[in-house]
Amino acid sequence: MAGSVTPDVYTTCTITYGDGDRRDVEVPGQTGGLRLTTWFDGAGSMVCGRSVSVTTGWQSILYPLAENRTVTVLLAVVAGASWWLGRGAKASVGRKRT
Repeated sequence: MAGSVTPDVYTTCTITYGDGDRRDVEVPGQTGGLRLTTWFDGAGSMVCGRSVSVTTGWQSILYPLAENRTVTVLLAVVAGASWWLGRGAKASVGRKRT
């Protein structure tokens, strides 16, 4: 996943791979990003005309989840319920029964 750090400005990145083959890609500004699937084996390098943010590995798996509004709302509800239930359990531990 790559995205230009300059809002609404595209930049061109050149990806060099294999035996020197190259491919140019247009990377959108902060309002979006570019999801690339590797089309070559082995290492490669990427040089861009402007600063870009690149995410690889396991962290890039999180992007589709964060972009999905249903998943985001569901996670917020689960986090809020966990906090609320944990708060209630702590409050009842300190009470004395008479």
